[in-house]
Amino acid sequence: MMLETSRVRLVPLLEQDHDELAALEQQPRHLATYRQRGRVVSPAAFSERLWSNTLCQMAVRRPLPDGRLLGVVAAYDGNMRNGSAWIAVAISPDRTGTSDAGEALALFLEFVFNNWPVRVLYAQLPSYNESCFSSGLDRYFTKVGCLAKHELLMGELWDHSLVAVTAQQWSRVGTPMARRLRTGPARGMQRAGFEETIRGLADHIGVDAESVDPAAPLDTLGLDSLQIIEALVWLEDRLGLELEADSTMTIDGLLRTLR
Repeated sequence: MMLETSRVRLVPLLEQDHDELAALEQQPRHLATYRQRGRVVSPAAFSERLWSNTLCQMAVRRPLPDGRLLGVVAAYDGNMRNGSAWIAVAISPDRTGTSDAGEALALFLEFVFNNWPVRVLYAQLPSYNESCFSSGLDRYFTKVGCLAKHELLMGELWDHSLVAVTAQQWSRVGTPMARRLRTGPARGMQRAGFEETIRGLADHIGVDAESVDPAAPLDTLGLDSLQIIEALVWLEDRLGLELEADSTMTIDGLLRTLR
């Protein structure tokens, strides 16, 4: 299975990647919230903890020839008797507001469900990150519980939502998206007009077309990471070309190729 889209590529995590990954995970944004939970550890300790209780772990990189490290995705605490495991993702802070995390997760979930006897994958979603994936609730995943005031961060106690995606749920809604991300848009399609594209996109993401300002950044439309992916895929399929966008990109900027 090809674990690559036009924007991200998943590759096995190798020993020579450890220093680069340690630098990423120990940036202020991730140090308190990801694997180390605030601990600054030695290189040897980092490498040892990196594979502790891990079922599968992959580096998230840009496609070649760029190849730079964007983050990491992991499945851990696997219980094959119960058919369950936990998943986590960390993406470079400079890629916040892009589709990178969502695309990496889509490829990774497809890989895990197709290669292990896993019926359900769980994740903890801190309330300070919940808005990044909120549109996926009850579509891609289901909230199954809450750890109230579970994490102390920046002097405040935060809830953690416990979410689950089942193999059946993923095969219905996630597999088609993962396949589309891998194959890219159909080529040679007739490009739609500007106004028609704006109206179609507004309808697809569930907003009033009159409220869509083509010169405004995507994040002013209230799109989360999953909606940015869905908007990109819809636009790519509509226009017949691959796009690169983040939450600061404008619709007008994305559609400049039409002019």
